[in-house]
Amino acid sequence: MHKGISAIVVVVIGLLGITGCGSSSSSTLSKSEYEQKLELVCNKGLREREEFIQGVTQEYQEQGKKLTAKGQAENLRNLMAVYQGTTEEIAEIGVPENEEKKAEELVKEREQAVAKIKADPLTGLSEFSELFAKSYKIAEGFDTKSCAR
Repeated sequence: MHKGISAIVVVVIGLLGITGCGSSSSSTLSKSEYEQKLELVCNKGLREREEFIQGVTQEYQEQGKKLTAKGQAENLRNLMAVYQGTTEEIAEIGVPENEEKKAEELVKEREQAVAKIKADPLTGLSEFSELFAKSYKIAEGFDTKSCAR
């Protein structure tokens, strides 16, 4: 049982760095407005992911389950659905004036990373940092801390 919990903790720690953000829409905002909205949505997404991870961890602890490869894959797919929901919300807020392509690239990079992890969760977990590196770097350019980690 302790090995299962330990495995969950390792996965949880790795997944806590996941956050959601992105952008792609026809409405244009000032960069400042965009960054404010982006930060709000990413903060909300971060809370949703943390709640998901806490729920999964609690479920395994209460039921004394061991984390299997199949269970880990399912949990990662479900977590990516939460992550994707945040990306969709960001895409709806609009784009910053003069940085439309950058915002659209952020959404595209996040969507591609999520798709790769959903397609092959266990491989995706080992490549997680690399898959999200570009979207995190783009988010850093928008000064949205909750999107860049």
